[in-house]
Amino acid sequence: MKSSVKIAIIGGGIVGCSILYHLTRRGWSNVVLLERGELTAGSTWHAAASMHRLHSNPNIARLQDYSNALYRKLEAETGQSCGIHTPGGLYLASSRARMQELKIQYSRSKYLGFDVQLLSVDEIKQFNPLVDTEGLHGGMWDPEDGHVDDLLDRNVATLQMLQFALKCIRQEEPGPSQHPVVRIAYLHDMVNMSEDECRII
Repeated sequence: MKSSVKIAIIGGGIVGCSILYHLTRRGWSNVVLLERGELTAGSTWHAAASMHRLHSNPNIARLQDYSNALYRKLEAETGQSCGIHTPGGLYLASSRARMQELKIQYSRSKYLGFDVQLLSVDEIKQFNPLVDTEGLHGGMWDPEDGHVDDLLDRNVATLQMLQFALKCIRQEEPGPSQHPVVRIAYLHDMVNMSEDECRII
């Protein structure tokens, strides 16, 4: 095991896995991800895993749109499903102020190249006859809204890291050691390590 790496990523949640993925895509190889338990078993595991692009900040909206496209890219690269479900999102305005906000969001979304649609009350009824339109002022439709299966998503993230031959150091069982990393995963081989070896991390 190396005593040093160029980049050490702490935490194997969706953010850590994403950083690892993008670094390798840019040619970095001397990278390690450290995780104290199972990959994506913390906050990522119980997140809602929703996919949406509606945001007041255009930079965040772009990032969310990129993330949505990345899930499909990961599926193509690994041959594994992320469990993508995109039935679309219907945003309703129950006040004039909210309708004005949706109009601003619509303009921003069109500027960013998103295929969204402003809806009248009658059009909302056509989209979903079960919606009670009394008191509504209109709405907006985004066909890309949906969610991913967080379990399938984390499995795909793990597979992708292995395909890029990256090192992921992880702890299987918590113990009394002050240096809890006990083994290193490299490709499909598992190499056991002593605590003394782990202290060089």
